[in-house]
Amino acid sequence: GRYVVVRYSSKKVSQMYVGQITEMNRTDDLVTYLRRSGASFIRPEKEDIDTVSADDIVKILNDPKTVGGTARVALKLLFDDELDMVKQ
Repeated sequence: GRYVVVRYSSKKVSQMYVGQITEMNRTDDLVTYLRRSGASFIRPEKEDIDTVSADDIVKILNDPKTVGGTARVALKLLFDDELDMVKQ
């Protein structure tokens, strides 16, 4: 699935998160979220999944480069895209 930036908004704040679309429907998408680890992203030990509206997807990302992924080092995903808006 494609990697995306998703916006969650409340009355006072708006937060951005990076995730991977794992299932697409007409009105919404199932997204598995990633966690920031320095300049890269990792999959959390406990899956973080949510259904989001296509309107909440603010950016489709280029496919990431992968680093690590051994028994001792977590698989890290490096994106070429500008992701300063993602604070997590």
